[in-house]
Amino acid sequence: MQYILENQPDFFTQKCMIQEVIEDKDYKNRLQQVVPIALDHIFLLEIRAFARKSFRYMDAYRKGLNVKQAEYAVKKYKRYRVIPNNILQDILTKF
Repeated sequence: MQYILENQPDFFTQKCMIQEVIEDKDYKNRLQQVVPIALDHIFLLEIRAFARKSFRYMDAYRKGLNVKQAEYAVKKYKRYRVIPNNILQDILTKF
């Protein structure tokens, strides 16, 4: 029965509900207008700092640290792009 319904032309062309809601609200066009304005109000240095911090978190999680360990490592090694491998054991033993 499910196979028959899935292959019906009207069922096949039906969009999922969330896609219909997004298209009805016209989010894409609004975002295309708002995002450039918002980005103009943020300093490039702030964007870069946030990106570096995000990379440190990703590196910490990639190395297997849990949330507390990652927060400690990111806070302690602010000046680094990634968490140093030789410090990893120290962090793991503290927490």
